Amino acid sequence: MKILKADVEASGRPRYMKWSDVPEGLKTITQWKQEGMRLRAEAEPTGYVWSPGHNTHHALYASGSVEPVKKQSPGEPHALTPENIGAALFEINKAAKRRRDAAAAAYARRHHGVAAEQRVQKERLYSLKGEVLSKAEKDGIARFVGYHVKRDQSTHQVRRECDDGIALSALPEDECGEEFEFEQRDDHGHGLGRRQRWATVTEEHETAMACFELGGFRFHTILDGLPTDAKTKITDLGLWMSTATPRTRHMTLKDAEATLAAYLRAERANTNA
Repeated sequence: MKILKADVEASGRPRYMKWSDVPEGLKTITQWKQEGMRLRAEAEPTGYVWSPGHNTHHALYASGSVEPVKKQSPGEPHALTPENIGAALFEINKAAKRRRDAAAAAYARRHHGVAAEQRVQKERLYSLKGEVLSKAEKDGIARFVGYHVKRDQSTHQVRRECDDGIALSALPEDECGEEFEFEQRDDHGHGLGRRQRWATVTEEHETAMACFELGGFRFHTILDGLPTDAKTKITDLGLWMSTATPRTRHMTLKDAEATLAAYLRAERANTNA
């Protein structure tokens, strides 16, 4: 995500045009990571440096905004039972949602580097979830229950020309906002002075999901589309998820990752045998 000059000026923080102008002690997230440091949860950029090669700015952080990365001991895999694999997937799924929310919060605060890092971790965890569910279904320990289709709406505004006999794309009059002038030039650089109006457009989106049960836990995965022969459907996904047998958390995240990694390694070992 590019950080524009307007973004920097709106922040009120210093803007440096060259790396040589950056005061000692201010570093980007990447530079701090190379020194074994990470951003604190409440960290705010101290300034920005212009990067003409990438046509963007890089956020700079002072030493008080970072902390040493704690080295964690590796996780211990649990026995590869359906119940443990389901519990491990449950922890992975919760961790992915936390990183999804953290990415959105960081982006809203213009912490684009933190947002990108959280997004990468979220996608990694969801990828692991999909790979494990695919193998578990093939192994017969994950039961496919049915499909669910989620329908959402999004509203955005577009510009429509409204002079020279050009119709407003057949939009109802009450969906068209204020008329305004805008500058447009022809191939010779002459101003055309066309008029436009804001038009509110509502679009509907569908998300298809496949639902599974594994070890007493319930999961769903996003599909590219609903299969044409799909018959079994879950109408209320929230109700289906909430009526699962309650399970207490009995596995740490690192143990969950170790358990799922061991499960996938067992598949590869069988394939190579």
